[in-house]
Amino acid sequence: MNLRIKNSQITLKVIGWIQIIGGILGFWVMSKIMLYTETVSGGILLVILVGLGLFSFSIYAGRHLLSEKEVTYGIILSIINQALQTVHFSMFGNGLSYSSGLVSLIGIENGFKFNFAIFSSVFNMSYLLESYDFMLKINLVAIFLILILVDIWRERKHGLENQVLDYSSPDQL
Repeated sequence: MNLRIKNSQITLKVIGWIQIIGGILGFWVMSKIMLYTETVSGGILLVILVGLGLFSFSIYAGRHLLSEKEVTYGIILSIINQALQTVHFSMFGNGLSYSSGLVSLIGIENGFKFNFAIFSSVFNMSYLLESYDFMLKINLVAIFLILILVDIWRERKHGLENQVLDYSSPDQL
């Protein structure tokens, strides 16, 4: 499945930078939230810490994709990061929306909606609100990036297996 350019190194670097820039923009979003929050209760502090943790994780995963030595670990972290961004939901007063980097949402929120944003970071978390709005959206970019990362991971895995097999044959000794 070739959903990407042939050069895996360039693809990984682009995805890594997308995650790093998205994480940095996320810190900007969280700083705006902190500036406009007058009193900080335990619940608000928890929401802020979760948001900062998710955007930090995005930067951490992106940094590992840029590293030459820890690319496989970076691919795994990036798949987890993108999986966390796949579903945005809000129902029965509870919800979570998290995106870091590229976003293309399709779903239901007061009718069918489609949103697209380049380098947008979003974080909304709600718990036991009196609002009973329903929202369910899927991030198409996150799904696309997961497919690309899994493809590169398989390619690297097969490449490593072939290297081991080549060196273990008696002809090579």
